[in-house]
Amino acid sequence: SIQTLEAYEELQKSHVLMGDWSRVDKDFIPAYRWIIGEMTARAIPMIEGRPPMWAWTKKPDLRHGAYLESGQRGVRLEIEVPSGLV
Repeated sequence: SIQTLEAYEELQKSHVLMGDWSRVDKDFIPAYRWIIGEMTARAIPMIEGRPPMWAWTKKPDLRHGAYLESGQRGVRLEIEVPSGLV
């Protein structure tokens, strides 16, 4: 998952990282709502009221794509997710 440096620092303190609507670009809110509907229909567990977090199955190339705003510092987290939660 690609996260801001601030999100990473919060993870270091709390050991928990959850989706946060205040960090979702307003143009993507309809897409997130659609994804939530699909996850609900498929009985994929999620935290009520929180947006899902993006992750990639292959390591993304950070030199290409708009993962963070220009000049914003961030980190690429490698995570393990049980297959039933994907």
